[in-house]
Amino acid sequence: MCELSSSSKAPPADVENAYGSFYEGEKFVRVFGPAKTQLSTHVRGSNFCNLSLNIDERTGKLIVVSLIDNLVKGQAGSAVQNMNIMFGLNETEGLLHPGIYP
Repeated sequence: MCELSSSSKAPPADVENAYGSFYEGEKFVRVFGPAKTQLSTHVRGSNFCNLSLNIDERTGKLIVVSLIDNLVKGQAGSAVQNMNIMFGLNETEGLLHPGIYP
């Protein structure tokens, strides 16, 4: 989790759009606004990183929560993703299908 102080009074939708624009085209990053609560089960067994954004109205701080599966995105998935890139394969090869039975 990350907290950022800002003097900006940008509405949450603008912050979500800025993050969405920054990560546009990234195959394994998904950005969600405050209306969509994220749980670890949403990324379990996947190579996705879910970013959940919210602004604390009391303090004006932007709160960013990043969720990953530490085995897939953290270690094994990153190795497969890097190997795919090194061998000129599609970056997502073998990573879009769930690897764990729910």
